[in-house]
Amino acid sequence: MTPTSDRSSTNSIALDPAALASLGDLLDHDVVAWDELVNTQIANGARLADEVRRALASADWELLGRASHTLKSSSALFGARDLAHTCQQVEAAVHRRETTHLAGQVEELLALFALTDRALRQLLGNVP
Repeated sequence: MTPTSDRSSTNSIALDPAALASLGDLLDHDVVAWDELVNTQIANGARLADEVRRALASADWELLGRASHTLKSSSALFGARDLAHTCQQVEAAVHRRETTHLAGQVEELLALFALTDRALRQLLGNVP
């Protein structure tokens, strides 16, 4: 799926409601704990997205692989399937040293990250 999908809301594009509900259940629907978890994801995601940008610009394939791997894992926890899948593609391409199309893949990753970041911010104060 591309970031220009015609789904009705940002949350449905970026985050799986079932994954969010599972996280909410895990936290006993505690708003303070939820907001802390979401804020941590927002901050870590922004740091990792910056690392992805810097790694591509400097052709630091080790950093690109590591940052995309970490972003993949944390995104999957929140049900950001499209972002996690694209991170996995970038990680695999780096592992295979197939760097020809990485710029386009990273562009897609960053666009999906932006959607996910917006969706996460909408969740603050709203435990599913």
